[in-house]
Amino acid sequence: MDPGLIALVEPVFEELHVLTNLLLVNIVITGFVLILVLVGFIYLFRLTAQWHEMLDANLDAQDRQDFLNHAQRLEDSGKYEALLKLANERIESQQGDLNGKWYRGISLFRIKRYGEALQEFSDLQEIDSAWNREVVEGYIEDIRGKMIGPQNSTT
Repeated sequence: MDPGLIALVEPVFEELHVLTNLLLVNIVITGFVLILVLVGFIYLFRLTAQWHEMLDANLDAQDRQDFLNHAQRLEDSGKYEALLKLANERIESQQGDLNGKWYRGISLFRIKRYGEALQEFSDLQEIDSAWNREVVEGYIEDIRGKMIGPQNSTT
């Protein structure tokens, strides 16, 4: 090859070599930045999901407390039909809600629908035995006494 041509082409090849190296470095850095952005989005997504879970838990707790406060006000004021309606709505919207079952049992007991109240309290005991002696048993005994009627003793 011609030495003049080599002298002319050699700086161009060196320049191409430097540009190629810069391009590879740029590609590596861009890839690294993209990975960091992706990891950031994943982290942000997880934080958002956790935040929504906490928000939902807080809303559920507030909803539960609102229900309990409303139900207790209805019971205290003797509005048992309204309490029964509220309890039924709660049970329908929150499947298996024990407080809804409790207030449905209370309202049925207060409006003298003893058979249904007995079933509600019995179901409540079956679902969660913690309601057994502390809360429900007294009502069940009272209902059974009312359903049997007064006992006459003839001696």
